[in-house]
This record gives sequence, structure tokens and C-alpha cells, in this order.
Amino acid sequence: MPVRNYDSPDPKAVLRNIADVLQNQDMNRLHEPAYRILITHCGFIAHYDIGGFKAEYRDHLDDFVKFFLQSGEVGLIDGVTGLPIDLWQVHLDNPRSYLYDVSYRGVMLHEIIRDLLALFQRYKDQTHTVAEARRRAQAKALLNRLAAELGYSLIPKEVEEVNHDEPTRKVFKVAAVSSNRNSFGLRSMVVVARDGEAYRVLSNDLHIKREGDALLVEQRDGRWNFGALGYEVPERLQPNASADVVKEIWKSREEV
Repeated sequence: MPVRNYDSPDPKAVLRNIADVLQNQDMNRLHEPAYRILITHCGFIAHYDIGGFKAEYRDHLDDFVKFFLQSGEVGLIDGVTGLPIDLWQVHLDNPRSYLYDVSYRGVMLHEIIRDLLALFQRYKDQTHTVAEARRRAQAKALLNRLAAELGYSLIPKEVEEVNHDEPTRKVFKVAAVSSNRNSFGLRSMVVVARDGEAYRVLSNDLHIKREGDALLVEQRDGRWNFGALGYEVPERLQPNASADVVKEIWKSREEV
């Protein structure tokens, strides 16, 4: 089949533009010629126009890189090796592939794709690191807003894990389990220690206990760390449980 040669876009300009996007981690730098190559030959959908394309990947540049590098896999499995089939390599290894039928300003498409693959590989780790940092910052901002709204103070993990004396421990027994769920699907449990100290905690179905079950809770920074056991929003109940209530709760099972 004769090679179809096109004067536009300039492949060198396309490579420079995509390198600029990846180096600066900024999808807004993408130009129309590079956009046309990506949607014509690299498996990307158009997202209506270049504006929609930028909007799709502006905050997800790692997905942009991942899609290009994995666009060849498309869920196909090699029947012999059991590994995903990389269609990029299949096309690059096949002289009859469409990659060998098209050229831009005399540069064959398969050469352009090889250069793009090297470019995306070069910036893959950097793009992933930047994306993870952005996601963590967004999650932290959301968490801080929720904490402020609900009246909680957040303690960063690195502060919480400063070396302290060995934390003390206390056994609490489950005194009551609610059958109702809140808007997040969590149920409440009331737990009481032998000295009468009592808390209400929230639990998902994975961590929910039965009445009479015992919980061994460690103290950290002066607070009982129910979160380490998977329980949320611990609320201290005042006053302490009476001696009669404690006796009733603790007679059912031996302390663990």
C-alpha cells in the first residue's frame, strides 16, 4: 500500500509540544496539532474539541500518560503467555500496520509513535508523583473543611507517631449495639470499661461487635485510640456508668 504523506502537522512540533505539556505538568499547554495526532492515531477520544480534551485531563495528567502507554492493552490476553497484549508493540512489529502507511512531512507514523512512547515513559514517574501529591492535597483540604464543620481537631500522623512512652491499655465491653444506621450506613455501639468510663462509637458492618464482646484499646496522646480498631467519632459519655451497670455488663464474660 502506498504511503500517505501529509504536510501537517509538523511531527517535530508535535513532539516538542507534548514534551512541554509533560515537563510542565500542564495540559493547558497542549496545541491543536498535537491534539489532532493524539485523537487520530493514539486511541484518545476527542471529548468534543481540544477544550473538552484539556478539561478531561487537566487535573488527571497521570491518566493521560497511563492511557497512552496502556492504550495497546485494551483487555486482550495472549493465549500462550497469559499476559496482556500490547497492541502498540503489535503494530510497531508489523510492517503492514497502519503505522507504516502514513507519514507527516516524510516522517513515518511508526517513528513518531516510538518517539512518543519514549517521551511518555520518561515523564511517567514524575507525572504519577505530581498527581498523587495533588490528590493528597485535595483530600487534606476536604478533610480539614469537614473537621472544622463538625468541630474536630485533626492530628497529622507524623505528629501522632512521635515516640512516646508505651501507651496504656484498657478493656471496654460492648454494652449496647444500635440496629439503626446513620446517613453513612454506620451503627453506634456503647462500650464501658470496668471503671465505668464509657464511650459511644460508630462502626461499619465489618467491625461491629455483639453485646458482651470485649475491646482492648490503647491510649495514645491521652486519648483512647478507637480509630485503630476501625471505630469512628468516639464520644465520651458522662457521667460514668454506675457500679450496678458496670457489674451487669461485666458479669457476662471474662475480661480478655
